[in-house]
Amino acid sequence: MAPEPVPLLEGRREWGGFLLLVALLFSVRIGGEYLRYREFRSLPFFYTEGTIERLYPPRLGRPGRIAMIRADRPRSRFFTRVRQQSLRPGMRLRLALHPPKHLGFVSWIRGPYIPSRIRRILPPEHGLRRRLLEAISSQHSDPGLATFYRALFLADPPDPGLRKRLSRLGASHLLALSGFHLGILGGLLFALLGLGYRPLQRRFFPWRHARFDLGIVVLALLGGFVAFVGAPPSLLRSYAMALMGWIALIEGVALFSFGFLAFVALGLVALFPDLLLRIGFWLSVAGVFAIDLLLLRFPRFHTPMAGFLLLPPGVFLLMIPIVHSLFGTVSPWQWLSPVLSILFVPFYPLAIVLHLLGQGGILDPWLRTLFELPVQGWSKLLPPWILPLYGISALAAVRTRRAFLPMGVLILGSAIWLYL
Repeated sequence: MAPEPVPLLEGRREWGGFLLLVALLFSVRIGGEYLRYREFRSLPFFYTEGTIERLYPPRLGRPGRIAMIRADRPRSRFFTRVRQQSLRPGMRLRLALHPPKHLGFVSWIRGPYIPSRIRRILPPEHGLRRRLLEAISSQHSDPGLATFYRALFLADPPDPGLRKRLSRLGASHLLALSGFHLGILGGLLFALLGLGYRPLQRRFFPWRHARFDLGIVVLALLGGFVAFVGAPPSLLRSYAMALMGWIALIEGVALFSFGFLAFVALGLVALFPDLLLRIGFWLSVAGVFAIDLLLLRFPRFHTPMAGFLLLPPGVFLLMIPIVHSLFGTVSPWQWLSPVLSILFVPFYPLAIVLHLLGQGGILDPWLRTLFELPVQGWSKLLPPWILPLYGISALAAVRTRRAFLPMGVLILGSAIWLYL
């Protein structure tokens, strides 16, 4: 009989020591960031090179568009105004930045707006990544579908119209590379490598632990993949969580537990202080919290088939009051989200194999049908008191199953409010 998983930290002393370490590490990291912020503000100008991640539509009465730029310096992500109509997501620029004197430190951490002038439009990067992007595009006659696969495989900026349509389908989480994609890739690599390694291990070195060895190789390959696609923040955070989760699994620590979730979330905030202000990070924490809560209160979800079929709709329902308290996009088609999440699990590896064989366009007619659905939507936010009340009910549900009743009432009430 396998030993029962143990909590990562037990007792006030262990948690107190961990929180002290988190506070110390956070202080060091935020202090270093503050020094960089002060140095940047003191400069008359600053040159950097970066890639356009997104372009937002122009506002009435304001010239140009706002671009989200990904660069190594001065911040990994910042915003600036561009006036050239020929610019597109994915293009690389050399910019002269002019540090604004009114720039606050919180804005700096969140992702600042920095006035700039484009000094030069840089040629596309040459190398393996560029060749792979071109190989993906060559397999699709529809440019929108080409950008979909480029984003799905290599974190290339997707088409804004496609992003909006997927948001109304409740499938925007499938487009941006995240822990969901890493989980599928990791499972696929683990299974494929295991086919060749396990027979060798049983025959020549049975004293080795196959899961341990395969885990190291898979994590190394996933780490290489994260670096290869440019280490986008969402993917980097997910990889850090996967690494911590694997270590916990090897050490016999309870992986699906609220204590482990708190340990990982606080540890990541200490290492990357900007996560404290990232809505996407806290949404991912809330999603894992919902999974842990469902596994705690419904033991049948622990079986593979039940978890595969029931966890996506369960998490979708539990996330309704949270998502729609923060984002105003509402569409009846968003109820397809659990189905699309389930279908995405076999679709993603199948799409990879088809593209490796040069047959990536086979699935285009079905995807085009999905993307061309007459998706209608509107903008509506839940009342501001819903989110704190729902959060209290969710925390209470960790203690008692009875708290699911007020959670269910709030979920039902939120759905009625949004769709009536």
